[in-house]
Amino acid sequence: MSEEKPVLGPKHLADWLAERFKADADRHWWVDPRASLCFAAANVQLGEALRQPAMTALGMMSRGDALKLLNRRFEAWSTLEQAGELYLSAGDEIGWARTRIGKLAVCVQINRVDEAMRDAYTARAIFTRHSDWERTLRLDINCALAESLLGNHDSSLALYQRALKTAQELGETGDSYRGLLHINVGYAQQGLGELREALAQYRQAHTYWEAHGDSVGVVMADFNIASIAQAQGHYRDALRVLYRIHEPLRKHYESEADSAQRTLIECYLHLNRFEDARDLANAIIQRASPEKAPYLRAITLIQLAIAEAGLAEFDAALAAIEQAEPLLEALNAATWHSILRLRRAQIYWMQAKLPAARAEVEHALDEFVASGQRIYQAQAYLLRGQIALGEGNLQAARTSGKLAHRIGRALRDPNLTYHVHMLFGEIGEAEQRTQKALRHYRAAATLVERVQRRLILTLRPGFLGDKQDALHALLRIYLQSGAVEEAFITLERAKAQVWFSYLSQRDQLRWLRDDPETQPLVEELSQLREEHHWFYRVASDQVFREQQHAVVLPEQAAHEAAVREERMRAVTEQLYLLSAQRDISPAPALNISDMQRCLDESTRLVAYYNDGECLWAFVLSSTNIEIRALPDSVQFVDQLLEKMQANIGRALRAGADSTDATVLHKFFRDISLKLHKTLIAPLAGCLEDCSRLVIVPYGSLHYLPFHLLYSGSDYLIEQMEVVILPTAGLIMRRPPVQPPGALALAHRWEGRLEYTREEAQRVVNRLGGRLYADAKANRDALRNVPCQVLHLAAHGQYRIDQPDFSHILLEDGPLYTDDLVQNDLSYELVTLSACETGRSRITAGDELVGLGRGFLFAGAGALIASLWRVNDALTLDLMDTLYDCLHAGASKAAAMREAQLALLRAKPGLHPAFWGAFELIGNADPLTYIEYETELQEEVEDGNGEALYTQ
Repeated sequence: MSEEKPVLGPKHLADWLAERFKADADRHWWVDPRASLCFAAANVQLGEALRQPAMTALGMMSRGDALKLLNRRFEAWSTLEQAGELYLSAGDEIGWARTRIGKLAVCVQINRVDEAMRDAYTARAIFTRHSDWERTLRLDINCALAESLLGNHDSSLALYQRALKTAQELGETGDSYRGLLHINVGYAQQGLGELREALAQYRQAHTYWEAHGDSVGVVMADFNIASIAQAQGHYRDALRVLYRIHEPLRKHYESEADSAQRTLIECYLHLNRFEDARDLANAIIQRASPEKAPYLRAITLIQLAIAEAGLAEFDAALAAIEQAEPLLEALNAATWHSILRLRRAQIYWMQAKLPAARAEVEHALDEFVASGQRIYQAQAYLLRGQIALGEGNLQAARTSGKLAHRIGRALRDPNLTYHVHMLFGEIGEAEQRTQKALRHYRAAATLVERVQRRLILTLRPGFLGDKQDALHALLRIYLQSGAVEEAFITLERAKAQVWFSYLSQRDQLRWLRDDPETQPLVEELSQLREEHHWFYRVASDQVFREQQHAVVLPEQAAHEAAVREERMRAVTEQLYLLSAQRDISPAPALNISDMQRCLDESTRLVAYYNDGECLWAFVLSSTNIEIRALPDSVQFVDQLLEKMQANIGRALRAGADSTDATVLHKFFRDISLKLHKTLIAPLAGCLEDCSRLVIVPYGSLHYLPFHLLYSGSDYLIEQMEVVILPTAGLIMRRPPVQPPGALALAHRWEGRLEYTREEAQRVVNRLGGRLYADAKANRDALRNVPCQVLHLAAHGQYRIDQPDFSHILLEDGPLYTDDLVQNDLSYELVTLSACETGRSRITAGDELVGLGRGFLFAGAGALIASLWRVNDALTLDLMDTLYDCLHAGASKAAAMREAQLALLRAKPGLHPAFWGAFELIGNADPLTYIEYETELQEEVEDGNGEALYTQ
């Protein structure tokens, strides 16, 4: 206890001791509520021993106050009720009134609001009669909070104004409530959409608690500041705080932890991470039973409904709404019930049930206008406008859109503003007011660009999931009007944003390994990876399973691996969040003339685009830009692509020299010919005298081996060099220039890859440099200062189920994309002589998720990677030719072409699966040295599998 015991008589000593127990119980509320329970128990024992009902009641009240902080709300209510009865039996009306303060704090969550408010009215009269102004203040604060939780924020603010006046009159005593008042006033203002004012209140609370050394108060202020960041589209800042405070809150304050988790769900919903939102909502709902936590269950069910609707699970979404509705009706929470109706209206709109959606949104809107709920007002106006547009009522759509825009602009809500601009754009198109439509679509696209600059790498794909409509609308108008240059620049600017931003600010991707916050995460990630790798191999690798004598069944091992993958992803995201301290810069303005200066007369750049149905190809030469509408649909091309991939897979299983592979070769040519007729033949007039074709794929075309398209007489690679770029703007990127030599890593994967060391050795023999083989082929080797070439000969695996966990296997475990961007890999050329290293998953915004992107983000000028599993012996021959050509001064594109054609010439009937797996991505020029000494002057063997070479 905090005070020295005074010299008192027995009765006064007992009273003093009881008050000290109560004071220490209160002091531990925000330190450790479990300790408060201990002090409360001591008080109860003291009162019972002395047969003092009021003293026992004091202990019971302390216990009830502690229980509410531990989320044991029903116990808290009944315990406080017992305390009140004991006070009454002792004739202590002030004591009874004190118990009503704590009951207010749990009344909303357990649906006892009316009773609590009636008692609060009586309690206030008692405190006023006894001039107990501090307890009057505490009662008003809790009454106001109950009103806020019910969504009655205007009523709440009126009560807070009264509480603030009381606090000022109390002087120093009232000053101790300043932090709490700032937080609660901010919460009410936030509910009304007054975000700027709410943020000011939260910051004042933070300043107050920081000055008073109250670490728990600081955490609470940070949480509320994060909720404003989330509402204004600063998702990176919000998530950084929410992840950091989760554990300390969950450890001691479950109620606040649940609030933080619900804010995290809101972040996930706005980032279109609907599965994450659904999982987290279900976890809360499972804990919050209808009997014990009806309020928490109801409002989380509404979030669950949004997540299910985002996944197009509309029946599940409406079922969640139906579960929440009776709970909210029982709580008499009119505002929350209106929010529920708004969400139901949104689900109906997504299902194109416009009359039902309109009826629901009109009911909700009346309540929002009456209660001043600006955020939900704006959302309801927007939805009403979208419904009106769907019904063809353009005037009504415009009127509602203007009302939504007026509120949204004040709120600075990027999600709302984006959809309002899209609504106005669609209205403009419907009215054939093209310039107006373009203005709004451009505003929507610019807003998306601005928000995504605040995101980290892991957040971008989800955020862009429903933000591509503006891009497609702009391209649709430009293509219809023949504005080819505007269409091309619009397409490429959207794709180039992430590439140019990260390539110019690679430090944004590097984790702060020595930071006190990040160091434990780095260590945890290392341990998780080690465990994951073992379980994954037990689940998927029979040879490894037998070698390990594993008693874990493959199914159980797969489950354990999946659990660790989930945690690995969370830890990785936190590391990116903690390391990204600023917004990434906007991509530089793209100019067609600048791109054309990078093309010589014999080079063409072809950038593809589709709107989900039709395909187009932009063709850029050194002097001209043209566009061609392609003859077949996206669906037709995707079907052919699936057949091609299946054909390649069957050929690989059959073997290079098998009869089946010969038969499959004929079918491959048929499929490839059809794709050529769709994608290349219509461009024939633009490709005359073309010796190098630079292709910028779009959508599923990223999976297509363009160099293997068949004209009827030969493959495209036989006609010209083929280079792939993820975005056309990269044609202007100045490639890295490094000193001559190669860094080669060779890992034989427990002896299963026979030729990897020999292959890597030959590379170093030609170019000079260093070889790290087997035990030395680990992640640390990538920390070397870059030279011209990085060559990796190892086992690679593309995880189609989890592309984030695609990897190259080295001695110390898998090398993931996240590992790559932690290093400077600004080699002029990176060659990945490993299976499937060029495969990626395409996400919204035409972004690539895979190992290849990691090497390019880490600075590589060019990348040679495989699109499927490769034959070890044939790859050895291909690499020999590739490096012979590079050594002789050939361009990367010419060397890649010659290497593939050499295999084809050696075995004319060989299925392309065995000679065409590799593609060149990035800069096509020769390595930068002109002269090269072919004789190695020195060779030193260090005895550990590493050979060092100098020229």
